[in-house]
Amino acid sequence: MSDIALNKDDKSSSRQAQWILRANDHGHFDIQIRSDGSWWHKGEPIKREGLVRLFASVLHCDHSGQHWLVTPVEKGRIDVEIAPLMVTQVDNQHNGKLRIATSTLDQATIGPEHPLAFRQVILSNQAQWLPFVLIRDNLWAHFNRPSYYELMEHVIERDDGSLAITAGDYEVSIPNDAQAPE
Repeated sequence: MSDIALNKDDKSSSRQAQWILRANDHGHFDIQIRSDGSWWHKGEPIKREGLVRLFASVLHCDHSGQHWLVTPVEKGRIDVEIAPLMVTQVDNQHNGKLRIATSTLDQATIGPEHPLAFRQVILSNQAQWLPFVLIRDNLWAHFNRPSYYELMEHVIERDDGSLAITAGDYEVSIPNDAQAPE
């Protein structure tokens, strides 16, 4: 992975917060991010990767969990099925830390600043525990199937029989009833 990260720094996050206050609310944009990470507009897939990355760069999640596209002039709500971002790559660094990349070219190292968490979601009418990682600005990413299995290579069994994922000095427990997604 490139050392160039598209993660927002504190200055750009602050700038986006100011945009949210000033932007005209245009209600609901007919945009959906599906569980497979694809972006859709008015029922049609958005095929231009550059446009998806542009939208992702102005994506915001408020304290209630509502997702917005926010520019200096306008903002609108969008629908997200599971998570707005998708991890597509997990790299094991020489120090045991795990560096991830998303389909929208965000990068992060799993740890206290980018924590890993398991959440129960409903897929195909069945509850499943899935791992998520915080990327930026309250935006979480879920893992596609190949990156999920790369992540699971870092599972350890503790002395008490419970399971955890380790990434360098960082460790997160796996829920007891979690199973691999179907």
